[in-house]
Amino acid sequence: MMAVLDSILPVVSRSSALALGLYRVAASCPNEAAKDLIHAASTTNSFASTLKQIGTIIKEDDRLPSHEVCRTS
Repeated sequence: MMAVLDSILPVVSRSSALALGLYRVAASCPNEAAKDLIHAASTTNSFASTLKQIGTIIKEDDRLPSHEVCRTS
């Protein structure tokens, strides 16, 4: 599971950086172009947030002992 988490974190970071860059470009664009860029940035940011939540769930699940460990013989 930790390998999956290690794969998720860089994508979250890149997605967040991309969203920030899109917001910065949108700030200097005309209204119509800015609207499209803001939508793209918002969608990218939402993706990063969802992926971060998935990573958090994986991290929390990895801390819990498995059913096999908890069983008594």
